Amino acid sequence: MDSSARSSRSRLRLASKVILLISLMLSARLPSFGLAAEVRAVRVARGPKIDGLLSDPVWREAAPFSAFRMAEPQPNQEPTEKTELRVLYDDTNLYIGVLCSDSEPRRIAANSLSHDSGGETQGMGYGGYGAMPQSSSDDVVRVLLDPFQNKRTAYFFFVNPRGARGEGLIIGGQSSLNWDGIWEARARILDNGWSAEMAIPFKTISFRPGITTWGLNVERIIARKLETVRISGTNRDSNFYNPMEAAGLTGIEGVKQGHGITVRPYGLASAWNENEAGTHGEKLDGGVDVYKNFTPNLVGVVSYNMDFAETEADERRINLTRFPLFYPEKRMFFLEGSETFSFSSSVSFQPFVSRSIGLYQGQQVPVLFGTKLYGKVGQTNLAVLDAQTDKLGDLPGRNFLAARMTQDIFSESKVGWIFTNGSPTGERNSLFGMDFQYSSSKFRGTRTSCWPPGPPTTGTRSRAAITASASGRATPTTSGISKARTPITERRWTRASAT
Repeated sequence: MDSSARSSRSRLRLASKVILLISLMLSARLPSFGLAAEVRAVRVARGPKIDGLLSDPVWREAAPFSAFRMAEPQPNQEPTEKTELRVLYDDTNLYIGVLCSDSEPRRIAANSLSHDSGGETQGMGYGGYGAMPQSSSDDVVRVLLDPFQNKRTAYFFFVNPRGARGEGLIIGGQSSLNWDGIWEARARILDNGWSAEMAIPFKTISFRPGITTWGLNVERIIARKLETVRISGTNRDSNFYNPMEAAGLTGIEGVKQGHGITVRPYGLASAWNENEAGTHGEKLDGGVDVYKNFTPNLVGVVSYNMDFAETEADERRINLTRFPLFYPEKRMFFLEGSETFSFSSSVSFQPFVSRSIGLYQGQQVPVLFGTKLYGKVGQTNLAVLDAQTDKLGDLPGRNFLAARMTQDIFSESKVGWIFTNGSPTGERNSLFGMDFQYSSSKFRGTRTSCWPPGPPTTGTRSRAAITASASGRATPTTSGISKARTPITERRWTRASAT
């Protein structure tokens, strides 16, 4: 009897596990209840004047889209204020106009005038590269563009009522401000609300030729009401920075990126005269950066005698610990394409830290030249960087190399490898690592399970992720461009949001 009872209990437990597994598989196929809108772009011979006002007659050619829905605080409900969206384009630019009606225009929040001040924190950026979007207390309009329709990567742009703007990149639902593109935006506060105009050159963004539908999402924040409205992705656990949630932007045809060659020269002239010593002299210096778009999404860069005079200064910090402070990369040459170098989803392990190139014990080391190739070929993401520094006193010149490749698999997952070599001190310092990341923004449809169990989080749509990574070092030194102190193997569950 005891043996029979144990056998029955074992079969019952097995049957319950099978039923649970089947239910999870079926629930993963549940449809999304977010709004799947469609916006049509209208081609015009000449675009509007970008002055923040939608008074240019050419805007009348675009049918206004006003079917915004509330995402917060009451998902899928009617917004308290009306918002209208218009999209135009010509041979060179994509134009986006947004009219934000407001019943109390005097209470519109518009305090910041700084660049990149109207984002929203999402994740930890790309392995520490660049700045992360910070939360904003201003009213703001954000635009997400997915010109490849791969549902993985996108651009985002935002502007507040004072015209302060910012831009960044999105990969897999994570946003970062480490990309600065050339575009234009203006905004005006009106008697009945505020309006914004954006002009995004097709030369600024990469896109896949031949497709007539891009991914688009537009979000408006009404700060005083803590209200968020969007054209798509309006569930409680939706994430604006997830391209899977984007609506469709149709009608874009016959646009080109031009020859894809950008040349950025610079020159520096200086002179000095010391009366007491009776000496004087002059010095001329210069360099050049050359960019070539081999395809709309594969870019090559050659830089000679790099100049970082326009780079933003680091924030001042006081270090009260025995550990060195980590500062994010802000030099444009190293920022462009840096998102590809992100390894695993860990924030404590960074195989490649470009801040070590051109710096030694707090002193700036001249960078003679650098080459870089980054972008996407089919479903393969790649980035290769090589830089050569000049000698500084007794310190000879060094060469630094970093290579990274990932392959998109399934709908949102990837597998890849990374290799780095080089050290500012000349010590042997090489690293090779491999990683695999499985993620899904549609785990169990519009509901989410968490493993390991934990408290609910907000801000992301139903999402589950698993990351496994492994790496090894040639030597245990920590003075190079790799920051893995010992060979490690990491397996982690990334918690999903729960509702």
